[in-house]
Amino acid sequence: LRTAKALVEDGNTELQRNIDALQKVIPNDIPYHKIEARMGAAWVDMDTYAAYVGEMLNLTDRELEQVKVSYNAGRWKVELPNHFDYKAEARSGYGTDEVRFARLVNLAMRNQTLTIKRKDSEGKQYVDEKATQEVGERIAKIREDFSSWIWSEPERRFRLEQQYNEVRNAWASPDFDGSFLEMVGMALERGNKPLNLRKHQLDAIWRAIVNRRSLNAHEVGTGKTMTIGGIAVESRRYGIAKKPLVLAHNANSASVAAGIQSMYPGAKVLYIDNLSKKNITTKMRQIANDDWDAIVMPHSLIDRMALREDTLMAMAQEEIIALEQEAREAAEDDGAAWDDEYLNDEEQLKKLRSPTAKELVKQRNRIIEKAKKDGQRASREDSISFEELGIDMILVDEVHVFKKPSIVTKMKMKGLQTAVSNRSLSLQYLTRFVRANNGGGKIHLFTGTPITNTLTEIYHHMRYIMEEELKAVDLDYWDGWFGSFASELTDVELNAAAQYENVTRLAAFINVPELRKMIGQYMDVVFSDDMPEMQPRRTDTGKTLDDPTLTDKERAYLENGRTEGAADRPYKKIINDTADMTDQQRLEFDKIQKYARDWQNMAGKARLEAMRRGD
Repeated sequence: LRTAKALVEDGNTELQRNIDALQKVIPNDIPYHKIEARMGAAWVDMDTYAAYVGEMLNLTDRELEQVKVSYNAGRWKVELPNHFDYKAEARSGYGTDEVRFARLVNLAMRNQTLTIKRKDSEGKQYVDEKATQEVGERIAKIREDFSSWIWSEPERRFRLEQQYNEVRNAWASPDFDGSFLEMVGMALERGNKPLNLRKHQLDAIWRAIVNRRSLNAHEVGTGKTMTIGGIAVESRRYGIAKKPLVLAHNANSASVAAGIQSMYPGAKVLYIDNLSKKNITTKMRQIANDDWDAIVMPHSLIDRMALREDTLMAMAQEEIIALEQEAREAAEDDGAAWDDEYLNDEEQLKKLRSPTAKELVKQRNRIIEKAKKDGQRASREDSISFEELGIDMILVDEVHVFKKPSIVTKMKMKGLQTAVSNRSLSLQYLTRFVRANNGGGKIHLFTGTPITNTLTEIYHHMRYIMEEELKAVDLDYWDGWFGSFASELTDVELNAAAQYENVTRLAAFINVPELRKMIGQYMDVVFSDDMPEMQPRRTDTGKTLDDPTLTDKERAYLENGRTEGAADRPYKKIINDTADMTDQQRLEFDKIQKYARDWQNMAGKARLEAMRRGD
């Protein structure tokens, strides 16, 4: 908008209509009292964080110049002169006798906790619960005081409110109307009925064509398969894609391929259900040499798509360096000695006394091992690498399965998934490769459950489709994303030893409207309840069964009548009828319970004999 206004001022008056259109959709500014500002949020500038440190320590302007705050690869770092740790405010207000103030501030900035360990008279290590709790309380105090301090001064409040709206409220929610799409080549009938796409399917296809990427959160029963087929084939028609790859769930990949083929009878759809040693070369050459409208594979074959080692290492280099840096700092935070040999020697790594650092090193090594393994497979004689297949678009059904790509963070809290799976890692780098070679686009994700267990899943979905945009606003690393859109909760819980302990848990989203707008550029949400067949029957006047003003005649019509020209599946009336078991049913139920008790009491050998007898 600013660029357009500047050009109009320079005499390019034709852009005035663009300005008028933009002003109609530009989001309203969010007032400061609706913004959750958490310490470590990447949208807060470094000078503000330095000013907060100055406030805590009551520093003069000259002393404040010695406070250095930096942000790199999702990691905040606060550097203070050593003598600041001995200030009265640092020792009594926010610091402890156990931990220097500078370290506490860094832990608070990165939302990390610290466990204080000691050795007893026998040399055995134990956790000092009291000291650990005190440190946790001081870190929590630093974070809580920041959230109130940041809005306390009018000039700072005005500046940061503008700053937040500039970087986190800069997206309008777009609407897409695909009703004009002709869907040339699509079957006119299915069975003995006309085949017509639903409105949300046409809109999703048009959204994908315009944006070149999408996250389709379409619930089960809303027709994802036809949306997938439509995006693949229409992208080919518009010249957006040359060879789309569809990764479908193992259990229904064959039906997805069949569904796309029946939707477009004339389309060239290749279904590959296995890539064994005997046929992998033939199948790969078939993909590379032929012209396909869609190639469909089950999820399990993603590991067979091998990028060359130099390609993988180039894409992973920044992440590897970040993991190494995080591991070194984690070792330092835990008071463990560090040696660079830990990075390349598994036997030496066993000596590392920091669990967090050890986990980060293992994650780094897994990426390197995958690069080498894929590189070896891609360089074998007669093998074909992913780069040579010509695939320039990836569509992933049930993408929630791939919820464990690499994540660079030292945070430790319940609900934060830091484990890595090879398949998720494969998808991470395949999507990164396709985006890098196609202007950041041509990735389309589908799921009925975008969030199944943890908040990190929506973060990973965003990385799969818009990692470059996240990087532009310092949200590509988890710590930066967490500071803007997620929050933790510390509470007392019972542990396995039936003792109470402080537990920090990944609790909830914050600043949800801005998160929704950011991902809403590419995310389309459709619920099964919105489908025509899920809508309640209505009378001519629009009444439904739950309307208290229904007459007996209207109720009889709704309960026993018939809907003419019903859309999609016919209306069904479901009646749940429960009753006590009959005598015969009770006898059978008692018999089943006896079998269950007998099985439970059997030893292993007895169970084996029972299975052989077929009991």
